[in-house]
Amino acid sequence: MLYVTPKHERIAKGLVALTSGASTTLYEPSFFDAVPISGVLESIKASLATSGSASSIYRTADIPFFEATSDKKKLDVLLTGGLRRESECDLLFYPFISPLAFWWRMMDALWPMGIVRLAWNGQRLPFGLFRLWESGREALPHQDVLRREAPELPTAQRISRQFGVNLYLCNGKGGDLQVWDRRISDPEWKASGLTGSYGYTRDDLGAAQHVFSPRAGDMIMIDTECVHAITPVTEGERLTLSGFVGYVDDSSPLVCWS
Repeated sequence: MLYVTPKHERIAKGLVALTSGASTTLYEPSFFDAVPISGVLESIKASLATSGSASSIYRTADIPFFEATSDKKKLDVLLTGGLRRESECDLLFYPFISPLAFWWRMMDALWPMGIVRLAWNGQRLPFGLFRLWESGREALPHQDVLRREAPELPTAQRISRQFGVNLYLCNGKGGDLQVWDRRISDPEWKASGLTGSYGYTRDDLGAAQHVFSPRAGDMIMIDTECVHAITPVTEGERLTLSGFVGYVDDSSPLVCWS
């Protein structure tokens, strides 16, 4: 392939490393220019702080798919209004391109089979949600594994590797991303008794093999079957656009959802 820029080449090689299992992370500093969009961030943060749901981890005005798999009301809202909400989020950045739309176009060009949205009973699901991490909030060591969250979904069972993508809009102090080169198997997970693969202990895991302190404009993709965590935000706020990417095999498109 003839790459447009060195950035395209780095990311394409990083994708190959992720999907083959040769790497667990793909980090691209300054993936997008965060300066032009900085003017809209305060309004986004304000809307999340006042109208977004306050979970124990982060604030968001969107519905993550894993929350909707066992809640018919949330699933109906996601299916009927999720794509419209995604379009509205893209327009917040006008006249600039949304960082997530920029990511989508690049990945669709770099992955030979392109990318598609995850579907539920034939209906496409939205991709990308804002997450606001306020001071004091953190994510304990956990995994994100679609086949555990939606075991009845055929596509979930076909996905051989799952990745999380985080686009950093702004970052206060703290809020580092930790990734362990440790995949806890389904039998181990079942034996642990954890709900949703959340809440492994750092004492049992030891030191993380990868620690990132991202800045605005950075992009990080990680293998979410590897245990990962977010350290507490100690000052300011951390705002990201995030989603998931599923790899089936080299002859299939990448599958995306939130």
